[in-house]
Amino acid sequence: MVGKVRVQVKLIPQSNGFVSMPSFPARITRNGDLGIATRIIGQNLSLTPNELKRIEAVKNATPTNMASQVDTSTTLNAMSENLGIDNSSDDLPF
Repeated sequence: MVGKVRVQVKLIPQSNGFVSMPSFPARITRNGDLGIATRIIGQNLSLTPNELKRIEAVKNATPTNMASQVDTSTTLNAMSENLGIDNSSDDLPF
């Protein structure tokens, strides 16, 4: 690759399955100067501890075990009673 430089772009996974560049890479210091909090484009990029934590959380994510969740029918019945709704006269076909 003569005359070309490889460039890295830092992408961090989000909770919705997509990736994005880190937010707020620049900041204003106490003296009013521009400060770079993290480099997102360049060479030899490093990850902050917070970025590493987010990446590990996504890598180790597992689906929710729905069998271990509470019984929704009792929750809905309790909510109906609190609202004064009579479920016995429900006219829905399902």
